[in-house]
Amino acid sequence: MEYKFIGNIEKIIKTENGAEFKTSQGLLKLYILADDLVRIRFTQNSFFETDFSYAVIKDDWFVDFQFSEDPNSYVFSTKKLNIIVNKNPLRISFIDQDNNVISEDFAPFGISYSGTEIQVYKTLDNTEKFFGLGEKVGNLDKRGESYKMWNTDFPAYGIRQDPLYVSIPFFIGMRKDKAYGYFLDNTYETFFNLGASQERYYSFGAKYGELNYYFFYGPQVAKVVERYTELTGRMELPPIWSLGYQQCRWGYYPDTFVEDIVSTFRNKKIPLDVIYLDIDWMDNYKVFQWSPKSFPDPKKMTKKLNELGVKVVTIIDPGIKAEESYFVAKEGIANDHFVKYPDGEMYQGEVWAGYSYFPDFTKSTARTWWWNLIKGMTDVGIKGFWNDMNEPAVWGQSFPDIVEFNYEGLKKNHKAAHNIYGMQMARASYEGAKKSLNGERPFIITRAGYAGVQRYSSVWTGDNSSTEDDYRQGAVMVQGLNLSGVSFVGPDVGGFNGEPTKELFERWIQLGVFTPFFRTHTIVNSRSQEPWSYGEDVEYNVREMINKRYQLLPYIYSAFYQSHKYGTPVVKPLFWYDQFDETTYQEGYQYQYYFGDYLMIVAAKVNQDFTKVYLPQGLWYEFDSSLSHQGKQIIISESGRTRLPVFVKAGAVIAMRESQDYAQQNILEKIDLHIYDGANSESIFYEDDLHTYNYVNGDYLVRKIVLELTDNNLQIVMAHHEGSYQTTIKKWLVYVHTNINYQNIMINKNIVEYDNINCIYSFLIDEEPNICINMS
Repeated sequence: MEYKFIGNIEKIIKTENGAEFKTSQGLLKLYILADDLVRIRFTQNSFFETDFSYAVIKDDWFVDFQFSEDPNSYVFSTKKLNIIVNKNPLRISFIDQDNNVISEDFAPFGISYSGTEIQVYKTLDNTEKFFGLGEKVGNLDKRGESYKMWNTDFPAYGIRQDPLYVSIPFFIGMRKDKAYGYFLDNTYETFFNLGASQERYYSFGAKYGELNYYFFYGPQVAKVVERYTELTGRMELPPIWSLGYQQCRWGYYPDTFVEDIVSTFRNKKIPLDVIYLDIDWMDNYKVFQWSPKSFPDPKKMTKKLNELGVKVVTIIDPGIKAEESYFVAKEGIANDHFVKYPDGEMYQGEVWAGYSYFPDFTKSTARTWWWNLIKGMTDVGIKGFWNDMNEPAVWGQSFPDIVEFNYEGLKKNHKAAHNIYGMQMARASYEGAKKSLNGERPFIITRAGYAGVQRYSSVWTGDNSSTEDDYRQGAVMVQGLNLSGVSFVGPDVGGFNGEPTKELFERWIQLGVFTPFFRTHTIVNSRSQEPWSYGEDVEYNVREMINKRYQLLPYIYSAFYQSHKYGTPVVKPLFWYDQFDETTYQEGYQYQYYFGDYLMIVAAKVNQDFTKVYLPQGLWYEFDSSLSHQGKQIIISESGRTRLPVFVKAGAVIAMRESQDYAQQNILEKIDLHIYDGANSESIFYEDDLHTYNYVNGDYLVRKIVLELTDNNLQIVMAHHEGSYQTTIKKWLVYVHTNINYQNIMINKNIVEYDNINCIYSFLIDEEPNICINMS
């Protein structure tokens, strides 16, 4: 079909927040939302009557801007940007205040459409790099590739397959080291060409609907992510137990076997917080109906496991078995909760349960009904919900496009609803669990999602495989999702499909310790993947690794707070702190990332005793030995079977506690505060009750910890920043890792709450930390 282009501007109408343009081929609206945020909408004929988005939650934008016109263009100026709209033909450029082009329409094409398909073309600079796009395989830098957004159940995907389970049509561009972002908010199938097979332009568009996109300007990548998550929402704080170790496999049944697994963890002193029940808990795959044979008394089982500190998370699928006697099917039919064909007949798709109905999660009454079903689960002690098969997936991968959805009263077909179905299921599960748990925070995880899914759920990266490629690819995928607003994410440790070698299993556990979501999972009829499944030597090593995760929980929880508060990723790419360091973008170093603010993790290969590591600028310490290295260099680091290379940035403040059998076994009363000398810094230490929503009403505590280096003195300033939470910490042990024999190491004690600091320990490299230096 012939391609048509946007054409010349024929008319402009200035508006309170921008302008509307009529061109020879369509209509375009420009909205200036902030100094660094612009929205563009284009359609051939008329805009949707209702300006609705499942992704965007903030619409109360206001910014002062200046408008001017010359013979060739209209100019909209903010404190950070000049948005230049060329008249003939209409082309849009985003220019910073130093007159640098940040991004601009590709002059020959601009915006085009062909039939219902619409897209925009942007000039591709030879320095341009691209990151994000949510759950995508391949390199961290997406330049030279093309991608599709269409949630897809792709079991045993490899390192080249696309699309996968989650669609987040947001990416970050880097042009001459200045960061910007684009978010194409269109729930139909969308596509992105980031310089694939040509180097003239990059483009993005949609099969149907409007061209509706947002432009974000940094110039720091952190500013782009912060603004994107302000637009689409940020995660709620998870319950602390969901940050502990989680054990899963398809095949944990009956209840006595589940209890034996948990008891073995306790007997072997291996920490555990969560155990999962896959589809085996259901009666003939009927969701919300327990198997009377395998789980005759689920409430008794969950009570017993909870007494051992272990929460139960159950899988839930959207497919509702089409069986007359099944109470969920009867309720759904009676109350009109299922999706239908245009002739009014309910759609039935084939899944585990056989032919099944599908709830319309785009309908508020259907979500409310789902809440009540969730309550039936929480009433027997279930604390978390694992949303699966919600792309939505059916056998044959062919959910009919003609099927109709409510879409919040706007009435759309499957083409529009497909990509947001999983997110709305996760939303219904989250809202139902939150309502039912009496103030306790639930844990929700989903396989499918769309932009904004972080408001409701964590994400795991689907049905990976037990290969080294999948292990290392997971490290890259987690970075891409974090850059796309989803911090609480991780792969199935060990791989879902197949059986890992003991060396791969160990290595993957090592990496899982430093991944936001830490769960081992495997397919039915595969080798067991519990920590003791590979012999005593592996069991010992894995126990030590999982213990390290629990020791780091105060540090990890503070990182999650920053994601909740500011949208800061828990996992950050190597270039996060220095966009001008070209080495950080190299493909060979994309397997290095920051976990929290200060720990740099290296996803070393399996069976490789030494690994090449790039240390960015500054001073770096080895986490397990405190040996130091100057940055801006490549080093060779030991990476034998029991050692994953982990480094700490100078200026780091790492809060740790004792290990436990589970995350809330003991009240937090002692903190080991590890200070890594070599740079001034300001860090956050966050506290609350770890499991309720009281923090929303101010019942939390944020401390700022400032390191100041002057001459031969190191000063550590700890200050109450905000919040009313009454700390439970009674003792602080401060360890200073340094190469310098300071004359004085001082800590402020002007605030009463810090009178419980009993000593400062300082130690030079290779020296035991047992010398009390000073406390002023």
